Amino acid sequence: MSDPQPAPAAPPPPAPPPPARPALRAIACPRCGGDFRCGAAGPGPCACSGLTLTPALQAALRARWDDCLCLACLRTLADGAPLEPATATATAPATPPPRG
Repeated sequence: MSDPQPAPAAPPPPAPPPPARPALRAIACPRCGGDFRCGAAGPGPCACSGLTLTPALQAALRARWDDCLCLACLRTLADGAPLEPATATATAPATPPPRG
């Protein structure tokens, strides 16, 4: 008589699916106020990942704002613009000098 063969091992259970990545966030740019969709936590690379920001600029951005900026602002800043955007200010008409 031959020895009984052991039963084949059951295959391992399938791996769980990876956690779902958050969808793009619709937010307002804290610098210019414009609406945009931030992809930093999205399923693919964010559009801003293609920009080159100096370490000093990155540090200044982190110190100034807690959230992402829109791509237009980041491009402008990468090109050397100041952190605060230029704002249109109303100027009063010049008053003529007093007549003498």
